[in-house]
Amino acid sequence: MRNSFSLLAFLCKVPVDLLEEYAEFVGLAETHLGSCIPWRTIEALEADRRSMAVVRQAIVEAPDALRDRIMQDFMDVDALADGRGIEYLLITGRCQPEPVDLALHLTHYAGSHAKALFALLEFPEVFTRALRFAHVESFGESRWHKTGRIEGAQPQVTERSQEQLRLAISNYSRLQGRGTGCTVDVEDRGDDLYVFVYPEDYTRRRMVYNAQRDLIVETFRPAFEVIYVYHRPAQTLEIYVGNGSRDREALKRYFGRAILGVELGLWSGARRVYQLEHLKYATSTFPVQPTDEVVAVRLKRLSFLDTAGEETREITLASRCEQNPNDLYAYLEQVVTESNLSLAQLAVARASFQLVFQRRQDHGRQVTRSFTLAVPNTHTYRRNDPFAPKIQELLTRWKIDVAHDTCELVSPA
Repeated sequence: MRNSFSLLAFLCKVPVDLLEEYAEFVGLAETHLGSCIPWRTIEALEADRRSMAVVRQAIVEAPDALRDRIMQDFMDVDALADGRGIEYLLITGRCQPEPVDLALHLTHYAGSHAKALFALLEFPEVFTRALRFAHVESFGESRWHKTGRIEGAQPQVTERSQEQLRLAISNYSRLQGRGTGCTVDVEDRGDDLYVFVYPEDYTRRRMVYNAQRDLIVETFRPAFEVIYVYHRPAQTLEIYVGNGSRDREALKRYFGRAILGVELGLWSGARRVYQLEHLKYATSTFPVQPTDEVVAVRLKRLSFLDTAGEETREITLASRCEQNPNDLYAYLEQVVTESNLSLAQLAVARASFQLVFQRRQDHGRQVTRSFTLAVPNTHTYRRNDPFAPKIQELLTRWKIDVAHDTCELVSPA
């Protein structure tokens, strides 16, 4: 998600016909300056900062509510206007109660900004949900708490179970002096079940400008985010609490009771434990299944720590030929022989992989994911990447992630 936004630069990235359609949709075309925008002239000219200045002026001079809506819409479009954002739109469309294949529509537009604005206009619900997942992706890995494997969990996402979760969290907030407001929203994405909860937080005050442009102090009750992600293949739960970790254990228990049908106790195991030692042997294999939709697994780089000498030194070897999966091991054997080393004295510290998937991007290239694993439990792939669950599943299958601790279940009080 982008950290800065320029209205004029944004306007230059969107086709004129889509801008005109949007202006009519939100009512900008009915304002004084909006009705005077020479769309046909702008379309005939090369879209640049000079020709788009008149559109920007119409937006800036629009009534406050309309201007604020347009600016927020355009910033949301900009947030999804990259390869990952478009991927979220496509996945969200397929996960709708009535699935829609956005790829059939988005191929008519060349740029990411055009694709995202089209989705906002024609599929607003898909756009809103995809935007939420882009927001979730921006959370750092350290903000998430992951359990071990939860044996016996049977996810039940019914109106009753959602209401049970809502009431439990609402009562918990009330007893702490917060408000009782609480909303639960569920999105089932096949392997991953997302449950978004928005409880009411403590009363706060802030300085704002009112409609008369007077600076006033406003009292309000904000909501904070609680996000649960249950991974069905791994049977693990991740939880994000927007106001910090102090409420996490209680919120985890409420989810276990209402949605999973288990009592979740404290779990002291690590999120993951990477075992990379076996990767230094050419006998290492990375089996995949047809359902994985992975066409190639490439071990791109290995970093070793040589601890035999007086000082520890690091040795990094990179594959020189993508077509030959054994190239890296041939290179390793050469280095070991020429340097008079032994594999026993080399400890694998990091390993870099590239996965090639069957799915193709809009321009026809196959989707790839490159990531690095480091001992004991560090990785570089994004937790909210749509392919992250598959990557985690493969790492467990390949005996690379060996954190098989079971989440402790405790009896109800």
